[in-house]
Amino acid sequence: MNYRHIIFLFLILLSILNDGRSQDIHFSQFFNAPHNLNPSLAGFSNARMRFYVNHRNQWATVTVPFKTYAATIDAQLLKRKQKGDMLGIGISAFSDKAGDSDFGTQSVSFSMNYVRALGDYSTRNLIGFGLQVSYTGKTIDYFSLYFDDQYDGVKFNPGSNSTEIFAIDNYQYYDISAGANWFTNINYDITLQTGLSVWHLNRPYQSLMNDKTVRLPIKATWHIESDISFSKPYRLLPAILIQRQGTFTEIVFGSRFKIISSEKLSTYSAFLVGLFYRNFDAVIVYSGYQYKEWQFGISYDFNVSSLRKASRYLGGFELNLNWQMPTVRHPKPKDLPCPIF
Repeated sequence: MNYRHIIFLFLILLSILNDGRSQDIHFSQFFNAPHNLNPSLAGFSNARMRFYVNHRNQWATVTVPFKTYAATIDAQLLKRKQKGDMLGIGISAFSDKAGDSDFGTQSVSFSMNYVRALGDYSTRNLIGFGLQVSYTGKTIDYFSLYFDDQYDGVKFNPGSNSTEIFAIDNYQYYDISAGANWFTNINYDITLQTGLSVWHLNRPYQSLMNDKTVRLPIKATWHIESDISFSKPYRLLPAILIQRQGTFTEIVFGSRFKIISSEKLSTYSAFLVGLFYRNFDAVIVYSGYQYKEWQFGISYDFNVSSLRKASRYLGGFELNLNWQMPTVRHPKPKDLPCPIF
């Protein structure tokens, strides 16, 4: 698999997507939300177990803030070093509240990922294939909304009941997604990882009016990340994310810059700063700190879209905390670094 194959497959997926009426939740720190990025990232790391917590608060200056919470845990199972393969599993959950109606989304997902080493042990080319099954519920609070028949001709009357008729205030659905991920060592100083995922393959129904013609559109996601060590103790971590769902396209690109203050395993610590841009929407500023197995990240979206007149350039902040249980390894002197074996 090379870059041309990956890009060609991605473009094919984009061309078959249908127009849609909604978007999935997203995180500016997509590099710290692996299960929201690609099912094939479950267990795809140098940790035996990982735990992530994410929180996002957006549009507080425009309307009722959109609040998103997510938690993920994954682990490596059935690792066979000699055969160069591994099975990863993960469980993730998120809750989202949006706007005046408290339109809520709650979801629980289970992911399974098979990772295979390509070539012999020293080549360090790894490819993973993942599948995710989700159960999602959505709710809305109509009593928090205002309608025109609640105005008496002079002013709004909060004690007046609306004559609007609503079909349902909640619905649930199952969801299936899949993805592939490829990791390679270009040399001792540069690693590269890229993945392609397709979400909502079964296109579940979603309508508060019991309209069976309204279905969740398929989403295609492509990401690429690199880790470049150009001069100790400095590392560059560039990344690109491209997502397409219905008529919506999201492109995020930028980089983090890592300064390692202690390389000893017993006292490992590093500072991170980053700058990203989301197409026609926001400039994202990131800062983080890592100590041993723990890492904390905070970012803020500065809105630069046409909404900036209302938002006053303010978008939303995001927090991430993750913990990774290390794998005890004793690599050979000639071995290239590897995230799993």
